[in-house]
Amino acid sequence: MSDSCPKLEQIAFSHNSIIRMPKNIDVLYSLAELDLSNNQITQIGELPPNLKLVNLSFNRIRNIPG
Repeated sequence: MSDSCPKLEQIAFSHNSIIRMPKNIDVLYSLAELDLSNNQITQIGELPPNLKLVNLSFNRIRNIPG
C-alpha cells in the first residue's frame, strides 16, 4: 500500500459502514490525518507512526489496546 501512495497525508472514510480498520494502513508513513468516524468499527488495529489526528468517533469500539 505505501508503494502506491507514498505521499498520502489525509484519508477520510467517514460514513461508509466500515467494520474493520483497513489492512496495512500502518505502513502509510506520510499519513497525518485519518477519519474513520461514523462507521461500524469494533477494534483498533495498528496505526501509522506519524499520525497526528485520528477520528474514530461514532463507531462500536470495544477496547483500546495499550
